[in-house]
Amino acid sequence: MFGQPALGAALAFAHYASGLSVGILYRFYGARQEPYRPESARLKGLFRRALDELYRARIEDGRPMGRIVNEAISESVATLFMIMSFIVLFAVLLRVLEAMNVLPVLAAPITAAFHLLGWSPALVGPAIKGVFEIDIGAAAVAQSHAPFLQQLMLISAIIAWSGLSVHGQVASVLTGTDISMKPYFLARLLHAVLAALYTPVFLGPLAHAATGLALPAYAGRDWIVAAPTSVVMLDGLHFALMLAGFSCVALGLGALVAAVVRGARLVWIRVR
Repeated sequence: MFGQPALGAALAFAHYASGLSVGILYRFYGARQEPYRPESARLKGLFRRALDELYRARIEDGRPMGRIVNEAISESVATLFMIMSFIVLFAVLLRVLEAMNVLPVLAAPITAAFHLLGWSPALVGPAIKGVFEIDIGAAAVAQSHAPFLQQLMLISAIIAWSGLSVHGQVASVLTGTDISMKPYFLARLLHAVLAALYTPVFLGPLAHAATGLALPAYAGRDWIVAAPTSVVMLDGLHFALMLAGFSCVALGLGALVAAVVRGARLVWIRVR
């Protein structure tokens, strides 16, 4: 989007460093709750406990391996379509809000926050788009006329926040479980703030070091925004099919690994 592929290294390190920081801070979340103690805790060795739990879950499941692989592939493809549907849903929702002239009202808190930070008001519109959808927001930031560092910090925050579209995807996956969305939502907010703060730290050294490693194919600026809609849609379809193919291959390899582990487990039980 910026025509500078080397920036990816700085954004990636800022993203993962902030994610690691959130994980360390969340170490203290729920510290007063009773810790989980599985029945296999008496066994020594993490790897041995993992094998025992894997074997026990496999026995309790009872389904043949072929059925497990088929259901895993079906659920993976359904999940891919669910993700694409959420992206389309929030893209349409943004256009509707723009047509209804509601976005300026929703952007009022962001406008006040940017004014306090001294950031360019040109980033307010892209920021509110990033609240809803990560790709649309990031592309809008890259198209805005604002200081370069502010653009990168905002894009880093949008990537960490991921947009309400991704939040909806997570909520749909968590439906029917006892996992709460509240810790996830708060973690995303914290992740966004830390990612924006870490971006200037990694920008100088990593962007300079990765300059010679970037692929020239990504140096064309604004290919997502400037390309014809039909081309972007076709590329998106190809990318989705590629992801589906990789998912099937990964599931096949996972089934193979599971079969090998199961065989090794059975041999280990006989030897013991």
